[in-house]
Amino acid sequence: MLTAFVLLGWAVILLVSGDDEATRVRKVEDVARFEALVPLAEGGDTQAQYALGRLYQQGRGLARDAQAAAGWYAKAANKGYAAARHALGKLHENGEGVKRDYYRASEWYRLAADIGNYAEAQFALGELYFHGRGVSHDYGEAVKWYLKAARQGYAAAQFVVGAMLQEGWGLKRDYVEAYTCICWLWRGAAKRWPSMKSSIQRRAPGPRRKDEPPSDRARREEGRDLAPGALAVIPSKRIRR
Repeated sequence: MLTAFVLLGWAVILLVSGDDEATRVRKVEDVARFEALVPLAEGGDTQAQYALGRLYQQGRGLARDAQAAAGWYAKAANKGYAAARHALGKLHENGEGVKRDYYRASEWYRLAADIGNYAEAQFALGELYFHGRGVSHDYGEAVKWYLKAARQGYAAAQFVVGAMLQEGWGLKRDYVEAYTCICWLWRGAAKRWPSMKSSIQRRAPGPRRKDEPPSDRARREEGRDLAPGALAVIPSKRIRR
């Protein structure tokens, strides 16, 4: 009865809010989802706890509350839910709902990245090592985590690995490998994220050199037809420590 009353109240508010019909329907659905998730989350369901945290963080179906989001993420994260560990790490990194703490962010990312093999957390941990936030400034460690995410098909990590190969950060500089990484991204990630296209154009290695060895030219040609798993062939031994 209480849930029905709450939904009716929200429906009245939304009807006079001035939103278009599609927006009103989405808001009503968000409220209904919130009401359905609460008993599950309170009962210990980690998936529901994480989903409830997302609703609080995004302000969907209720007022935005990053502190409440952190609380629900923590409940799921402490039970080993990788996505919640990554989300909690992101809150600590951004100082959203909790005090900004890069070290704690790195610890949550590490749990999700290492134990949960969560690609987004692997990339996020690589970013902290790359910039030296909460952890040592270490290109080699950054590349290690970028590669873990890249080998799972995480496009942002694949792009960064290509850029680091081009610049020689944490990996031996190799324009051919960088070119092959960026060739695949041009066909894949740039199609999904048009905003990445200009970034790829700025960072892409220059045209072929006239004195380029035939073997390198062949590898460049191969790069045009790379499969999504191409980064798996980059050997770990090339990582600088």
